[in-house]
Amino acid sequence: MKSGIVGLLAVGSVCGALAGSAVTAQERTLHDGVYTKEQAARGAKTYGQRCAGCHRADEFSGERIKPWKGQPALNLFNVIRLTMPEEAPGSLSRQEYADILTYIFEQNGGKPGSTELTATDEMLRSVLMVGSAK
Repeated sequence: MKSGIVGLLAVGSVCGALAGSAVTAQERTLHDGVYTKEQAARGAKTYGQRCAGCHRADEFSGERIKPWKGQPALNLFNVIRLTMPEEAPGSLSRQEYADILTYIFEQNGGKPGSTELTATDEMLRSVLMVGSAK
């Protein structure tokens, strides 16, 4: 499973080079209330059921999330969706993957808000991954 993380980090570095890091008026960050507390709780539950068997709870936080800094959340969402779970990539719904992403946001100091993060490319493209606010 460590090879999966190495692959995710490598893809993150490549995507980062393509994404640029300036925040525009339409873009928000995980610290701007782009998900709800309830959604992150759903994501934590799904993570526990489908991801925790292979991934530690801290695997997508702190230093390990740095390669994604400045990238749209869509990049990480797509890598997770297309490669996980390892035995059945793409087997969760888009919304379940988005919920897991909000759990990752929470683990990185993201601030919940009043609106859920939807699993649309447009929404995920508008949210930039940034460093921890902790």
